[in-house]
Amino acid sequence: MRIPSDREEALALCQRTRFDLALLDYEMPLMSGSRLAQEIKFLVPDVPVVLISGRSTLPAAELAFVDAHFGFGTALDDLLWMMRILVEPKLVRMPDPRADQRAMVQWSDST
Repeated sequence: MRIPSDREEALALCQRTRFDLALLDYEMPLMSGSRLAQEIKFLVPDVPVVLISGRSTLPAAELAFVDAHFGFGTALDDLLWMMRILVEPKLVRMPDPRADQRAMVQWSDST
């Protein structure tokens, strides 16, 4: 997949593609990564957003829609570890097909 080159392309891609994590640079032309993070969260609220920057800290307001920020001095292993944690597979509970049978048996026993 080609990496989007601007805000409009990135947002259009968010609407038509399923993805597990957004990795954004803070310093981008025309819009900050923080602003793009906000727009992504409005489109797909459950997708984690990781912001990377050359700054060691950012103001709290810049991180409001970001799940993790990694700045100057961050080890690559720390970034990768956090990405793994954020996209950890979610368990989906499947209905127990025997539950209906048990309910039917209980109903028939009670009548």
